[in-house]
Amino acid sequence: LHAGLVAGAVFCSFSAVGEWRFGVKRPEFSSFSSSLVLLINIFFSPEPLEDWGDQFELTVFTLLLMFMLSLLVLNFVLAIIIEAYMQVRKRVEDILIEQSFFEDVFALAHVKVLQAWWRWPSSIVLGREL
Repeated sequence: LHAGLVAGAVFCSFSAVGEWRFGVKRPEFSSFSSSLVLLINIFFSPEPLEDWGDQFELTVFTLLLMFMLSLLVLNFVLAIIIEAYMQVRKRVEDILIEQSFFEDVFALAHVKVLQAWWRWPSSIVLGREL
């Protein structure tokens, strides 16, 4: 929902600027709706405008649009990756098997004491037998 609102705001803003700046010279920008459709087609189509490189202002306008939308898409992808990372990090923190260094050393000493007390086989012998 947030991504759609931000993308819509960017497209609407650039459509209004495109209609204001290029509406008289180019029929593609003659109205807000035609400008909006054109900008959406530019973003999703690999084909640029005809003679877009001939006018410096139109070139800057198109490059700014692509830059803004690329940053927007990059921001959303980064947010998805960070959200997934945070979920994995939370699950790792909740794992009871992982302990601190000192807890691991204490647990190892505790096992060695129990092995000596109850005369359990060593881990090496147990591993070979299994």
